[in-house]
Amino acid sequence: MARPGRWGWDPPLERLVRELTPIWSLVTGTSSYPKNDRYGGKDSPFAEWLSKLIKDAGLYPPPENTVPLIVRRQKLENKVPR
Repeated sequence: MARPGRWGWDPPLERLVRELTPIWSLVTGTSSYPKNDRYGGKDSPFAEWLSKLIKDAGLYPPPENTVPLIVRRQKLENKVPR
């Protein structure tokens, strides 16, 4: 997978995140959405797992905040307007 460039996301990475998000939630019982850690930072076990999976496949892992940003954007896209 190529790294995301200035002009947008890596479409295969976006699709991978979209496909794996519901599976992650079913298997772990947790959301893929980043959570606040006790020090005021963000913790994203889903992003860490996905980066390790991609790296173990012999590909370049995405930059640190890329997966959480994709997850947040997908959550906003799926939000039902009131």
